[in-house]
Amino acid sequence: MSYVIYRIVSLRSSEGKTTVGVLLVDELRRLGVSVGVVKHSVHGVDVADKDSAKYMAQGPSYVVVASKDEVGVFRRGLGDDLKEVLKELPPKPTVIIVEGYKNAKVGKVIAVVKDVNELKELMNIVNGEILAVITLGALDLGAIGGVKVFDLRDISELAKLVRDDALNEILNALPRTDCGMCGFGSCLSLANAVLRGEALLSDCPVLSDVSVIIDGKPLPLKPFVKSVVKALSTSLLSVLKGVPKDYREVVIRLRRDVKGREG
Repeated sequence: MSYVIYRIVSLRSSEGKTTVGVLLVDELRRLGVSVGVVKHSVHGVDVADKDSAKYMAQGPSYVVVASKDEVGVFRRGLGDDLKEVLKELPPKPTVIIVEGYKNAKVGKVIAVVKDVNELKELMNIVNGEILAVITLGALDLGAIGGVKVFDLRDISELAKLVRDDALNEILNALPRTDCGMCGFGSCLSLANAVLRGEALLSDCPVLSDVSVIIDGKPLPLKPFVKSVVKALSTSLLSVLKGVPKDYREVVIRLRRDVKGREG
């Protein structure tokens, strides 16, 4: 698991997904959750009347627009595949709110509907587990099929549901051994740090993808040895110039010249 995904979906466009998403992100931030957002646009990325549009018109693979406080990246070729889009995201934060992509098979669903008929139709076509339903009409549905139903007045309760569900997903991805070698004392403490954007799942030495391969053969490593190798490698990288902060993988090769003996 790289991210915990919640897709806000509806039957049609312009049915309140953005309103729900903006309110939900605001409430999650109030709860201390570090959250990222992916918005699906059926009409393309609108950079009209901007200098960046002039560059995009010339067909480069990507255009990066940077200011003092923000960086925007416009990429070509990802299409409508949410899994491919997620590959472009930095490793933090872990919780991602996605607007749209109702046909994707990634993450859990928050369904936005106006009436019961829309809900029934959406439940028949949407991919993924429906975590919650939020109504924009004057409906008092309570719960349907065990799925909690909210309205905009309950957005804080929806945010708490998402927070608790995300924490549970993160915790279930950890080994639950409470070994303490991550430095957080327990798996629950690490999970909360991941939720706040202060740590990554890969900070768990049991899960950490640290490997030592000698002459093509992987060397079995215990969690403590993994933590030592990772700590040493991370310390080395921290003093090297040109190492991006959001790197995903580092390969260090060590070759040794072995001279043959003359007999």
